[in-house]
Amino acid sequence: MSDLAKIAVIGAGLSGLACARELAAAGVAVEVFEKARGAGGRAATRRSGSYHFDHGAQYFTARDARFRAEVQKWSSEGVVQPWSGRIVELGEGGSMVEKGEPTRYVGVPGMSAPARALAAGLDVRFRAQVKKIERRGASWRLVFEDGDRHDGFAGVVISAPAPQSADLLRDSAPLLAATCAAVEMQPCWSVMAAFERPVGSEFDGAFINGRDLAWAARNSGKPGRPTEAECWVLQAGPDWSQRNLERDRTEVACELLTSFFQIGDWPNQEPLHLDAHRWRFARSARPDGAGCLFDPDARGAVCGDWLNGDRVEGAFASGLLAAKGFIAGGVA
Repeated sequence: MSDLAKIAVIGAGLSGLACARELAAAGVAVEVFEKARGAGGRAATRRSGSYHFDHGAQYFTARDARFRAEVQKWSSEGVVQPWSGRIVELGEGGSMVEKGEPTRYVGVPGMSAPARALAAGLDVRFRAQVKKIERRGASWRLVFEDGDRHDGFAGVVISAPAPQSADLLRDSAPLLAATCAAVEMQPCWSVMAAFERPVGSEFDGAFINGRDLAWAARNSGKPGRPTEAECWVLQAGPDWSQRNLERDRTEVACELLTSFFQIGDWPNQEPLHLDAHRWRFARSARPDGAGCLFDPDARGAVCGDWLNGDRVEGAFASGLLAAKGFIAGGVA
């Protein structure tokens, strides 16, 4: 393996980057390929002028010891801060219950900050969308949308949602592909709205039961965010998102904004900014506890939050497990 000691990691979300860093720390050469223009995956931040929205992952907790240590490091570097906003659960009958959970953290100035910290020092190629991966004897080849090809990888790690992982692995690692293909993923419509005046909410974030909306958060109330306008992120539940999956995003944004004002019985106001983003593969219908998938014969691995509880810290731990599979197999 000494002449093929390089691993390709597809995806620069938290799981892929955690895997890449762990491999690099063990002395393994790693290249990370990301189709987007920046790191983070669904731990993402959308900017429109002075309006900032965490339109994917809203916050994260740190229960796992290894992840807690990483969060403490990020905290000391100013990459993350605790979010001390008032978080509640809204019932169908109008009840409001405080949600006293472990400390919630957010990236600063946006949720993509931890991913950027993990990517620092790694060989990450952005705007590099992998179209196909191929096994060629003992090595792997990556074929990109633009026709470019990269050969000679000792192994490959895919940190993408299950359906996308299955598509990439179907011809080269059928056992891994079949496992991924059996996973049902659920969508999520996420609305971003900015207002000139406060909407009048008593909470900063709310889990919402019995409505089209499942979550609402005052994004401008998070640490390090601009406060020139009051910015909100509204996320629909999986059932509503699935039923309305192919609708126009402007229609979706308007309908969910109406639902938001109805929840609090607040007076309507015209937003300064309104947009929506569709996460086609936001979470798994039945979160898997496998941690990661690893095929030692094919030298292929799959990691991601959907393999480890659908949480940000689960994504991080999944990436570490994938890296350990290669290290234990003698790549390092």
